[in-house]
Amino acid sequence: MNLKQFGKAAFAAVMAFGGALTVVMVGDVGFTDLSDGQWLTAGLFGLGAAGGVYGIPYVPKGDK
Repeated sequence: MNLKQFGKAAFAAVMAFGGALTVVMVGDVGFTDLSDGQWLTAGLFGLGAAGGVYGIPYVPKGDK
């Protein structure tokens, strides 16, 4: 496992998950007020971001 690639994927997952939660937590809404569907959506966004970052190989410009 490439640790640098895994670290980037983990960071992307945390940022996407946090961003999705930020969108639904508007006003006086707490974590206990979120529905299962909102938690699932945030989780899927996090997994999608991690999979996209981890699954797409990085090829520097000179290595084509």
